[in-house]
Amino acid sequence: MPKFSNNRGLKGRIGTALKRLAEAGRNIAPIVVRQAPWLFLVLYASISWTNHFVFRTYALDLGAYTNALWDYAHFQFNDSLAFKAEPENLLSDHFDLYLPLFSPLSWIFGTYTLLVVQVGFVVWAGIMIKKLLLYRGLGEHLSLGGMWLFYLFFGIYSAISFDYHSNVIAACILPAFILALHQKRLGVAWLWLAFMIVGKENMSLWMIFVCLGLMVEFYKSRRTLMHLGLMSFASAAAFVVITGMIMPALSKAGTYPHFHYAVLGKSSGEALRFMFAQPLETLSLFFANHSNNPEADCVKPEFLVLLGLAGLPLLLRRPGYLIMMIPLFFQKFFHNDPLKWGIYVQYAVEFAPIMAIGVSEVITTIRKPSLKWSVLGLCLAGSAAGVIHLMQPTCLWEEKNRIRFYSEHHYKRHYPTALVKEQLNRIPSDAIVSTQSPFQPYLSLRDKVYHFPVVKDAEYIVLSTHESPWPVSQEELKEWMRKLDHSPEWERVATQSWVRIYKRRLNSKQ
Repeated sequence: MPKFSNNRGLKGRIGTALKRLAEAGRNIAPIVVRQAPWLFLVLYASISWTNHFVFRTYALDLGAYTNALWDYAHFQFNDSLAFKAEPENLLSDHFDLYLPLFSPLSWIFGTYTLLVVQVGFVVWAGIMIKKLLLYRGLGEHLSLGGMWLFYLFFGIYSAISFDYHSNVIAACILPAFILALHQKRLGVAWLWLAFMIVGKENMSLWMIFVCLGLMVEFYKSRRTLMHLGLMSFASAAAFVVITGMIMPALSKAGTYPHFHYAVLGKSSGEALRFMFAQPLETLSLFFANHSNNPEADCVKPEFLVLLGLAGLPLLLRRPGYLIMMIPLFFQKFFHNDPLKWGIYVQYAVEFAPIMAIGVSEVITTIRKPSLKWSVLGLCLAGSAAGVIHLMQPTCLWEEKNRIRFYSEHHYKRHYPTALVKEQLNRIPSDAIVSTQSPFQPYLSLRDKVYHFPVVKDAEYIVLSTHESPWPVSQEELKEWMRKLDHSPEWERVATQSWVRIYKRRLNSKQ
């Protein structure tokens, strides 16, 4: 009997402990959910800033844009020599006016500036989505759910894991733009629209359809409809002026450089004629692999499946949000490069705010509470599954250590990065440098930095066989090293083997 009594006492204590643990979990969970901005700030920083810390950022695009920050902070245009052999105004490559705006921050955050800005805007966008949904009357819990849908969207992680891109910033402004429209603050909405348009030349194309989609959502408000119609027209005019006039005028070739849609034609005009004349073939291309790479067969389906898991089918009930996605799908799926079709780098981030807001708006219309929360749970689980899938082997090869924040390999490289930084820090801040891509972002806050093998008037050359030699081959890189080792013009000044730094000898500049 005593033994039996002791067993019952032990079971009772275990049961009591489990109940207390469950109660603590119920009390802690809401706190954790509400503190999502801080939680994801740490998570995104651990991905983005760590990549830069261990030389996993590159000349394109962080190196080139960081060099542009230096120029803009010194009140001069950037000449694109960070990635081009001949000088050309950077605005001819991408019409990005965010860089001049952010350039003063480079005096504070150095080469991390754009990564800090990018993470900050992503976190702020989630807060704005919650604020928008609360204003729309979705309630605290569903608004928090919408914020989590945004923070868990796979396109956010793929974008922040690869350098900095201004379309991420523009996408993060969308919730504030929509909130201003709902609040009838139309002047503020116009300002947000203008701010998105100047982020990148294709943002104006996206805004045409965003405004058209919002016209479906605001069909009851005549005044807002009128403004949205004008906004759509203004966006179309901006797209024509920027891509058809300003960028070609700044370009040495006299053309817009980023029309890469050979399957549709040689120009945007030909592409439009093709799509209107052959709609069925256009629709088939939407799903087909039109590249010469058989490995790309699964790229479009993979993207659509992950979008479906995040709740895309629900938007059939709110077609305005689907209209907003039209140019995003077209820019992705008709591009020459299969990498653009899928879940990689920054080519899916614009879907994030549309999905989070649109899916939340649909879920709130579900009347049965149990079904409503079940659908929200499924969308959150699907979004989380998309992120988990992104971190595993996917259709096309991608360096997963860039994004696996939970892996020790994310936080270190196969060589001692601290020793390499010691060597790089010995290069004078005003010296002209030619360097391989992974070292360029670290060295870009200077007047001139070249992407090796461009050397020109460089005073230092930075090379390593432990990093990708692109755009030259490994053998070509080694041949360059052999020539530099025996060149009377250059002396090797690095003291360890992980990186080779060559300094031009005095009086040997060409």
